[in-house]
Amino acid sequence: MTSISRLFSDRNSCEKITEKGLKSLGVGLKRLSTLQSININFSYCGEITDEGLKGLGQGMKRLNLLQNLNLDFEFCDKITDKGLDLFRKDLKSLTSLQSVNLGFKYCKMIKDKGLKSLGEALKRLENIQSISLEFS
Repeated sequence: MTSISRLFSDRNSCEKITEKGLKSLGVGLKRLSTLQSININFSYCGEITDEGLKGLGQGMKRLNLLQNLNLDFEFCDKITDKGLDLFRKDLKSLTSLQSVNLGFKYCKMIKDKGLKSLGEALKRLENIQSISLEFS
């Protein structure tokens, strides 16, 4: 298998992406053990739900070399506190992470509980050097 270290994808405004698509992506990520950087834009993909975020996280949790994570879910308003809690369970296992940039602007269903849950995972990342979280 080819050694891939970076993944970039711009899915901006792909309104038909659902949890099924994110779960499939997660399954594919499990096979890319050499990934060091993920940058995916899911802005305006309004059909993405908590279960999709969970599936993506489950696919990433075995990426032991992952250093940079950049995910944008702007205007994905079906993501809730539950989704952030499900995602953080896998995020905390990414011990090589040095940089995290997560965008959840205009995700109206995310409240304090979700932010707290995400914060719990981020504080456990020992190699972290940079964190950027966007909410509004």
